[in-house]
Amino acid sequence: MAYSFYLFYIKCTKIRSKKLEQACNKHVDASCTILGVMYYHGDGLNQDKVKVAELFSKACDDKTNPTANACFYLGRMYHNAEGVAQDTAKAINLYAKAVELFTRACNATSVSACFNVAGIFRNGSGVPQDPSKALEFYNKACELNLQSACEQYSIQKGKGNVQKID
Repeated sequence: MAYSFYLFYIKCTKIRSKKLEQACNKHVDASCTILGVMYYHGDGLNQDKVKVAELFSKACDDKTNPTANACFYLGRMYHNAEGVAQDTAKAINLYAKAVELFTRACNATSVSACFNVAGIFRNGSGVPQDPSKALEFYNKACELNLQSACEQYSIQKGKGNVQKID
């Protein structure tokens, strides 16, 4: 029984990945990013970091709707030399682009973007650690009713400074 479920899962994953690939080729929303994450983790597909970098690059460089998560993940790949040659300067530029896109989305009331950019500033992920900006974005996410952001805001504010979370 378990084996037949596994075969069904693989079949569904292959269908889903084909549909995502078609959507990615048509520049549909976050399809390239989702497909890249599937390849990164080997979620029903063979793990392929080179393919991941290509997909994240396509999503990040999209002229009409670049994806902040793709830029951030691609920056991390360049930083850690995963599927691409290590390039710290390129990684920093990609992190900066991700922060810009997350900030823009946050200002348009995307609660997840507010929370993501708060974490980037809290941890100093590819940008200088900035406790006041982290608190600002946690507060925005809290005002948009994200309970975990309210908790992080309260915890970090109570410490007097923002602590990096591993």
